[in-house]
Amino acid sequence: MDELVMSTAQADAILERRARDLARAAVISPAEAGEQIRVVSFRLAAELYCIEIAYLLETALLTELAKVPGAPSCIVGISNLRGQLFPVADLKRLFSMPDKGLTAETKIIILHASGNILGVLTDGIAGNSVQPLSGFMPLPVTLQLPGTEFIRGITSTGLMLLDGEKLLNFEKMVSK
Repeated sequence: MDELVMSTAQADAILERRARDLARAAVISPAEAGEQIRVVSFRLAAELYCIEIAYLLETALLTELAKVPGAPSCIVGISNLRGQLFPVADLKRLFSMPDKGLTAETKIIILHASGNILGVLTDGIAGNSVQPLSGFMPLPVTLQLPGTEFIRGITSTGLMLLDGEKLLNFEKMVSK
C-alpha cells in the first residue's frame, strides 16, 4: 500500500494554519452574550442572512448599475444615491453561491459606517427583528469556505449574521 508522505515544510505549514485558526478569537465575546441586536434579514440564494440595523442606511429597488472595468468579480457595478456614488457587491459571488439572476424580488441594502458606503444585492428582504447575540454560534474554525471571514455567527435555524465592520472595511468593496 502506498503511504502518503508529507515534507517537513508541508507539515509545518499545516500545523501553523491550524494554530492560527484555533487561536482566532471567539466571534461573539462573553460580554456580548446577553446583548440583543436589531437586524435586517435578507435572502442570498436559498440562505437567510442578516446584518445589524446600525449599518443599514436604507434599502432600495435595483436601479441601473454602471459597470466598472477591472473591478473585482464581487462588484457588479456602481450606483448613485442622491449624488453619492457607491459600489454594489454581489455577496453570492464572494461566497461562491449559485446565482439565480435578477428577479422582481432583487433589492439592494445600502450599508454605511465610518464614511464607507456599500450596496449589497439581495434576493429579497425578509424583514427586521431583534436577535439575542448569544443565539449566534461561531462557525467552526476548520471551516475554510469563501467568505466565512465575513460571518460573525449562525443560529440553530441557519440565520447567518454578517460582520458589517469587515464588509465595510474590505478594501475591494467600499467607497469612501
